[in-house]
Amino acid sequence: TDELTGNEEDALATVHVTYSLSEADVLCGMLNAYGIPAFIPTRELAANGLIIATGGLEIKVPARCKRDALALLDDVVKDSSPP
Repeated sequence: TDELTGNEEDALATVHVTYSLSEADVLCGMLNAYGIPAFIPTRELAANGLIIATGGLEIKVPARCKRDALALLDDVVKDSSPP
């Protein structure tokens, strides 16, 4: 899902949704290591136990990096079903 934040250059894309904070952290770290800025805007939900109620943790990247991010994630992510 792409989001526009007022400026086309600031558009964000969700490249993965997970119910595991550990998985989200590892995948964000991997994307960042490959030069793709990635973050989890709802990371604090994990501490409050609201991950499942809100549909999981979304990993976001700049829209211009979406294709590269998805290609990298496709190599490592198989299935992220809720617990």
